[in-house]
Amino acid sequence: MKHAVVLITCSLLMALVACNSTPKQQEKTVGENTVLNDSVQLSTIQFEHTDFDFGKVTEGEIVEHTYLFTNTGEHDVLLREVKPSCGCTTPNFTKTAIKPGEQGKITVKFDSKGRVGNQNKQISVVANTKPSLTILRFTAQVRENK
Repeated sequence: MKHAVVLITCSLLMALVACNSTPKQQEKTVGENTVLNDSVQLSTIQFEHTDFDFGKVTEGEIVEHTYLFTNTGEHDVLLREVKPSCGCTTPNFTKTAIKPGEQGKITVKFDSKGRVGNQNKQISVVANTKPSLTILRFTAQVRENK
């Protein structure tokens, strides 16, 4: 019984210490930059456009488009994740901090091989912005290669 009381007391003390301690700052590397996750300052970005239409594309063709954006906030912007909805789309994006007033870009390549018909794709962009998620979209009408 005495052993159980000591064990419970120690467990409670450990829980209290863990709850009251200052959390350790975790670092995350984005490109060449190291950012402290719990001290990230939010900024804002403005895309020139978030939708693009490639129009008619011949199957097998690889087409490319660049989405430009401006840091309209007061703090550096770091793109944390740029994720396409499909393996047929490959993104390339600015990996360094975008200073206030500067532009960044996200270039996407769409491989139309095996994609005959109307295509609607999206790219999810996560950054230290408010809101943190921006969705970019593109469409293409892929015609059979004859």
